Amino acid sequence: MQIESLSLFLAVVESKSLTKASKQFCITPQGASASIRTLEKQLDTQLFVHSSGGALEPTKEGLELAKEAERVVGAYRSLQTVAAMQKSGRGRWAQLHVVVSPFVHQSIAFLIEEYVLRVDPELRTSIEVQSSFEIAKQFDKADDNTLYLIDLPLELKPFENSYPADFIKKVVFDRDYFKPFLLSSFRLICSDNSAYAKRASVKWSEIETEKLACHNDSFLLGVIGQQTNSGEAVQPGLMTMDPDILDTAVNEYGMVGLCSSLPEPLRMQCQKAINGKTIPLEPKISHVAGILGASHNEQAGKLFDYVQRSLRQSFPTYVEENDPALFFKINRPAFNKKRPRK
Repeated sequence: MQIESLSLFLAVVESKSLTKASKQFCITPQGASASIRTLEKQLDTQLFVHSSGGALEPTKEGLELAKEAERVVGAYRSLQTVAAMQKSGRGRWAQLHVVVSPFVHQSIAFLIEEYVLRVDPELRTSIEVQSSFEIAKQFDKADDNTLYLIDLPLELKPFENSYPADFIKKVVFDRDYFKPFLLSSFRLICSDNSAYAKRASVKWSEIETEKLACHNDSFLLGVIGQQTNSGEAVQPGLMTMDPDILDTAVNEYGMVGLCSSLPEPLRMQCQKAINGKTIPLEPKISHVAGILGASHNEQAGKLFDYVQRSLRQSFPTYVEENDPALFFKINRPAFNKKRPRK
């Protein structure tokens, strides 16, 4: 259960409309509906009923839970305020704010938590999920008290116009700035009952007409648009930042989703791993996860060392066969002509 799910629940209680509430959270009405159903399942309670006029009215139990949800969300916001006041890093109450793109969060969130516990159990940590495009657009305004973990296309050239030019130069040619630690490729994820479940591979074009559930990430939407005939205006059936909702969409509502080709033991360790069958997508589209600003941010450098060491020790074969440094080998020649003169 996530704070955003409770916040969405409160928005629906207030507006009595999934459509109005979904606009506040920049998700589709289908995504909002799936979030409410997931919350009802987790709480084992029906939260809303439809009135004769079509509005969503909270049930008696829903109203009682809304009161508690307001307290929880209010307490969380108070915690954020306190954390923001302590971002200066004074003493043992320093705040570590981590901004991650959705696939990075799905892949290694547990390693971030392990890092904090081993390095400084009293370090106050908050994790914020943002689109990889949004992280890239703000790179020149990066906060030195914040860590930025992002996933980028293994081949940046097709996405050249989607990222700021200065950002591309920085991540490609300043090897100490962007530190990639995990290379993976997109895979289809479906339920055991899906027609795809026994397939050896699936073409991107085949999923164009499917009810697709995916992370609310512009980078991912760009990939889908390029690999299908839908173009950049692709609109999946469900977009969300909550992996619990993706899991429900895939396993209970017959939708298909997208995940990364992580080694199975790593997938099992991920607290937010999605259940289901994973099948390779063709053509193979890979992406790398890494940390920005490691050259000037001490905490970023330490986290990178910890994550890289953990992955290499636990999954040496996978890391050897999927070397994240391939990012530089591919993109430096591709952008070399545009490299700024010194």
